[in-house]
Amino acid sequence: MSARVLAFVFVAAGVVLTASPAHAGVCSITSTTGVAFGSYDVFDPAPLLTAGSVTYECSGVTGSDSVILEISGASDATTPRAMTSGAHVLGYQLYLDAARTAVWGAGTGGTATYGPVHPSDGVPVAVPVYGRVPARQDVAAGTYSDTLVVTLQL
Repeated sequence: MSARVLAFVFVAAGVVLTASPAHAGVCSITSTTGVAFGSYDVFDPAPLLTAGSVTYECSGVTGSDSVILEISGASDATTPRAMTSGAHVLGYQLYLDAARTAVWGAGTGGTATYGPVHPSDGVPVAVPVYGRVPARQDVAAGTYSDTLVVTLQL
């Protein structure tokens, strides 16, 4: 019988706007869908894969504007991130791409950011967040979570 772990990541949204005083463009994160991993079987030889999303929308932007999204949190993105359940730790990582090769962070320590991209005016943009929990981690059964902050820069 395998131990099961319910694991998920809640992505909280934060907004940082950096623009010149004469600039009227505004962007905001309008919704997030957490990266919910579901049940984790410690004996399964395959990693647990799932996805969530961050949706942002801009208004009053010009062709020279660009958006950058960063994901940060208590656990460092340059090593496997960590979900916790009391004193127990379950490693995971978040990625920009479905192949899970570009670690999504703040653009430091080998991590990447979403963007810079030129936003469309008044068009919501859903950006996927790809997650992976490596296989065969020896963890106790429980509910594991981590809280992250998504920062939007205009």
